[in-house]
Amino acid sequence: LVNASKEPAYELERLAQLRQARRNWLMVQGDQFLSPDFVNNGNGEQIVDLINIDGANGDTQTGAATSPVLALNVLGGDCYKYVAVMGQSAPHVKAVADDPTDNEQLRSSKDADAVLREAWTKLLVDQCWRVIAFHQYTTGPVFIHTPFIIDRQKYGETVEPKIELSDDGMGGQVPQEIGAIPYPNGDVEFFVCSVLEVTVPYGAKTLESCGSLDYEYMESKYRLLSAFSEQLDKYRTSAPPDDDYDATATEASTSRESVSNPSGTGRPRNSSQWRYRQLFRRPWMYEAITEKEARETLQRQYPDGLYIAKVGSLFMTLDSRKMDDEWVIVKTGRGEKIIERPICSDSVAIQRALNDLGNLALETVLRSIAKTIVDQMLLDRKSVASNDAVPAEMIFTTMPLGSDISKMIAQIPPARVSDQLRPLWELLRMIMQDISGIRPELSGGGQPTQTFREAQQRKQQALAQLAPQAQAM
Repeated sequence: LVNASKEPAYELERLAQLRQARRNWLMVQGDQFLSPDFVNNGNGEQIVDLINIDGANGDTQTGAATSPVLALNVLGGDCYKYVAVMGQSAPHVKAVADDPTDNEQLRSSKDADAVLREAWTKLLVDQCWRVIAFHQYTTGPVFIHTPFIIDRQKYGETVEPKIELSDDGMGGQVPQEIGAIPYPNGDVEFFVCSVLEVTVPYGAKTLESCGSLDYEYMESKYRLLSAFSEQLDKYRTSAPPDDDYDATATEASTSRESVSNPSGTGRPRNSSQWRYRQLFRRPWMYEAITEKEARETLQRQYPDGLYIAKVGSLFMTLDSRKMDDEWVIVKTGRGEKIIERPICSDSVAIQRALNDLGNLALETVLRSIAKTIVDQMLLDRKSVASNDAVPAEMIFTTMPLGSDISKMIAQIPPARVSDQLRPLWELLRMIMQDISGIRPELSGGGQPTQTFREAQQRKQQALAQLAPQAQAM
C-alpha cells in the first residue's frame, strides 16, 4: 500500500522541489554568495565555516585581484514586507446556529464561540499566520497539521474510579469501587509544515484528490524511545533499520538541516535523531492491495482511512484516521495545483543580477583611488615606502638642471562608476516588484502623494496583486 503511492517520475520532481525550496530559504536568509566548507580556524583545527561560493581564498587575494562578494539581500527585504502585510490579520472563525430560532442551538453556538476563542489564543494562531506567509513566499504550499496529542506531562491526567460487580449477599450483584485508573489527557495541537516535511501526489489540485500524504521529519531518538519503548527498546545503542531511505529522503533531511543551521550546512543524518514518518492513506487506496481478504479487512477495520507511523523502516502504529480531520493545505495562489512555485522563485534571478551590479559598483569604488606616477630620479622609492606623511612636512629633492618638476609627476585618472548603473538597478527593482507584487506602497513607501486618499488608493492597488495569495491563505 505504501509502495503503490510512489511514482518513480515524481521522485525526480520532488528532488527539484526540495532543492528549489532550500535555495530560496537560504537566499532569503542572506546566504547568497556563501558555501559551507572546512576551513582552518587559526589554531590548527578544521571547522565548518562559510566561504565564497567561487572557492577563492580571501588570504591570497590582494590588491587588484580582490573582488567583493556581498549579498545585497533585496529578496529578504521583500519577504519581510510580504510577511508583515499578509501575516497581520488571520481570519477569525465564528460559530453560528443552523437554526437561529432554536434556543438550544443558539446556546450551543455561544459555547462553541468561547471554545474557538480559547483555542485561537492557546494555539498561537496569530503568530503561526506569519509563518504561513513566510513559507508561501519562500518554499511554496503550506500544510497545517492539527492532530490530537496525548501527553501526560503536558496535559496532566484524569483519574477515573475502577468499578467491578460484587455479590451483595442476597444472590444479586452491585457495582463497587475497588480502585482508580489514571488516563493521560490530550489536546489538539497546531503545526505549520512546508514541502520539506510533507509529500503529496504531484499534480493533485485539492486535499480531497490526494490518495496519500506523507509527513516526514527527523525526531529526537529519546522522544521516540519514550513513545514506542516496546518496539524500539533494543535499538537504544544503535540505529533502527531504515532500508527505504532513498534519494528524496536524503535531500529532504539535508535541506531541513541546512536551513536551520547558522552555517547553512546540511547533513542527511544525525546520531541523536531518527527519521519519523506519519503516512496517511485514503480508503480508496486500499484497491492497491491485490489480496481480496486483506483488502476487505482494511476496509472493515479502517473505514475512514489508514494512519501508519514508522521509525526508519519499522512500523510503530496502525490507526483509522481521516486525512481531512488533521490536514489543511494552503496553496501559493499562483495556480490550480497544490505543488506550485513559491512567490519568490521568479525574483531569484533578478536578485543575483542586483548582487552583480552592486558588487561591480563596490569594486569600482575600491579601485577608484588614483595612483601617482613619479620619476625615480625625483623621489627615492625606499624613502617613500618607509615614511608616512605628516602635516607641514617638507621633502627635499635634487633636480637636474633645467628640468620641470610637474613633468616628472603624473596621476592616473580614477575609475568611475557608469551613469547607467543606477537606472539599471532601479529598472531591475521595478521588474522584480512587478513579478512578485511586493511593491513599496505596501509598507507606506513609493512616490510621495498629496492626499491620504491617494496614498490609500495606491496601497489598495498594490494589494490587489496579492489577492490570490490572500484568498489561498
